[in-house]
Amino acid sequence: MLKKSWWMFFVVLMFSPSLIFGQEIQILFTGGSKGYLDPEKGKGGMAQKVFLMKELVQKGKQKGALVLPFDSGNTIAPYYLSRFDKGKTILRAMKNAGYQGMTPGEDEFSYGQAYFLSLVNGNPPFLAANLYQGKKRIGREFLIFQHKGVKVGVFGLISPTIQEEVSGDILKGLAIKNPAKEAKQVVKDLKAQKVQVIICIGFLNVDEALKVAEENPEINLLVRNYRKNMNSGGETVIQFPNRQKKGVIVAPEKWNYSIGLASLIISKGLVKEIRISYHPVDSKGKKDGDTEKAILDLKKRLAKKMNLSLLPFSPSEAFPVEFTPKGFAKIFAAVLREVLDTEVGIININLLNGKEISKLSQKQTMSYLDLERILKARAQIAVVAMKGADLAAVLGKENPDEPIAVSGAEKKDGKILVNGVPIRDGDIYWVATVKFLASGNTGYPAFQKKQKTIDRFLLNRDFSLQSSPKGIALGISDAFTAYAQKVLRQIGRNPYGAFFKSRLVETMDYEPPTYLFIFDNLRLTYSATKVSASSQLANTIPDSRAAAKDEETIALRGRLILIRYTRGWLFENRLGFAFGQTKLEGQPLNVSEDDLYLESDSTFLDFGFNMLSFKMVPYLGLKYDTEFKKASGVPLEKILYFSTGVAGVSPGPFTKIKVGALGKADFTGNKNTVQYGLLGQIEFHRSFFDAFTVDSNALLYYFPDQSQDKVGDLKVRFEWNTILKMPFWREFFLIIEFRFFAFQGKKVTSKFGTHSAISVGISYNKIWKFIYEPFFGRE
Repeated sequence: MLKKSWWMFFVVLMFSPSLIFGQEIQILFTGGSKGYLDPEKGKGGMAQKVFLMKELVQKGKQKGALVLPFDSGNTIAPYYLSRFDKGKTILRAMKNAGYQGMTPGEDEFSYGQAYFLSLVNGNPPFLAANLYQGKKRIGREFLIFQHKGVKVGVFGLISPTIQEEVSGDILKGLAIKNPAKEAKQVVKDLKAQKVQVIICIGFLNVDEALKVAEENPEINLLVRNYRKNMNSGGETVIQFPNRQKKGVIVAPEKWNYSIGLASLIISKGLVKEIRISYHPVDSKGKKDGDTEKAILDLKKRLAKKMNLSLLPFSPSEAFPVEFTPKGFAKIFAAVLREVLDTEVGIININLLNGKEISKLSQKQTMSYLDLERILKARAQIAVVAMKGADLAAVLGKENPDEPIAVSGAEKKDGKILVNGVPIRDGDIYWVATVKFLASGNTGYPAFQKKQKTIDRFLLNRDFSLQSSPKGIALGISDAFTAYAQKVLRQIGRNPYGAFFKSRLVETMDYEPPTYLFIFDNLRLTYSATKVSASSQLANTIPDSRAAAKDEETIALRGRLILIRYTRGWLFENRLGFAFGQTKLEGQPLNVSEDDLYLESDSTFLDFGFNMLSFKMVPYLGLKYDTEFKKASGVPLEKILYFSTGVAGVSPGPFTKIKVGALGKADFTGNKNTVQYGLLGQIEFHRSFFDAFTVDSNALLYYFPDQSQDKVGDLKVRFEWNTILKMPFWREFFLIIEFRFFAFQGKKVTSKFGTHSAISVGISYNKIWKFIYEPFFGRE
């Protein structure tokens, strides 16, 4: 019996060295998740990783160890699912798994500086002791934990090389100081706190990590940035019989493939042993329920966006090329050349997924999901200046290991032409290309002779282009549109009308919160009006917009629109106005057509259903209609409309329809009447004859008979407004506008009248888009 007890005690000691030495500190470490929530290549998965992390934490605690999970960065981007909610699902999963902190990498800056700073003191907090804003360190210098009389200090460091990968404005006002020097000060501060064990979580490359460890031997464990592959399952044991003289450096495995575990065995305040192991995340293993539910919810929300057409035209129509990797790479090179304003665009063909490209030729529209599937990986785009001789060496290379597609240059009759002109060896040409190619290490050494690199761009998997120096997301769909316009123009097709999208689709090109400020059809017109309504009918129906007699008007009309798009909610505010000078039957009339209205529409995008080509969603509407001035003795019009119903949005010609219930409160003079009825509305955008576009809107109000009719009460009101536009100069268009009103009064004024006006003039349209930095301050 005694022998058996000794044997069991020996086994326990073998597997629990902390019983011999004293205390055990377990550091669980990950990094380089790149925003991935799903398994990649049959490995990993965020829900699986969270479950395993919780399991490892529980096992460590059962052994009596202090267990601290940390992450070394590049975690919340650029995977398309994580970009959709700016990494919030990943951060919630990390909180759920018990992470104590993380060091930011370049990908944590993907959503702008304001968003980055909002995460610094979140859960988990960002640790970056060498990141400053002015003279003030951003976030906490370190964290201190206590366990069985042992103090453990943890701090973070980030690499100065981030400045080469993140656009300038995102880092504006921030400074990344020398990691080794800052570590020395942090270690000194930790020692002043009588910390015995020091851990550094660093987004550092190998050389930087080695330098930090060499200059700061007091650091016991340094977790650097990720590696691609690690050997999971085995264990490395490093023992220190006396005193640890140099820190141990470890690296996590990227893409959630495994969780690293470093067990520090401590005796009398000294680290005596470090055991390092990697625990693989099985994609078919158990999942954390809360994390899995959050990922499914994110996918559902994303599906609503991705099902909307990114481009409302057939790819085979707008891009008349062979739908192969080479053919589409030429399109892609042309798009980059267009949006970055360079003479030549060069793309490596292997960047694109040929199987997904071939499917595009059969589709009627192109969606976000199509683009996400086409692009194999995130890419850095560089704009470089090259001498003609070096560019010719790139373009003239035979049978390259890395085949390329080129836009803006071609071989013809043994010569290389750039935009139709023979290339000249000494001239400088600007080239948009993948940074992978621009390095010159991929079979094109001539790139190493480039004269200058003027900018950096991060191309994400959905083709959104994060650009420098402003650090905003450049909608690549706009570049596709611009290129397709040129193609259609060249082949004799209409270059404008196919590209009108509903504002819902246009707004959702960007991540919320998004703000659009729009001058919409701001126009100066001359119009001639014909009426069939009597003066009695026109004068008793103040909101008919109808003239009593024939007239001629010079007017300035337009709308100012502010749109705010947040998750599940599109809020559109319109301020419409008209200032006019009128001649009534040849006689001047000083004031006429001076109208003003304020209208707000709320569309709830998270609810609804698909019908034909429309997305049907509920909406609420409010409109206040008034005037600036009225003739003497005539009261100002004051009418309030309120409506609710179903709105359908589509990227096709019929971009918006509305059907709903309507209320009208008329406060003009002493009238004070309220009517209830029905509303129907259709917005239409289309093009004709290769140069003209039509913007049309039809609106119908119907008010059933009610018990007490008053003078001026409407039964039917129909408005039809159509603007025919022809491009003139930049945002200016020559226009012909046709307006038609038909209306019928009720019992007291039951006549039916019409009002039609034809106008000619000049129109101006302009849109400002606010993407990462909200218009009214931080979200």
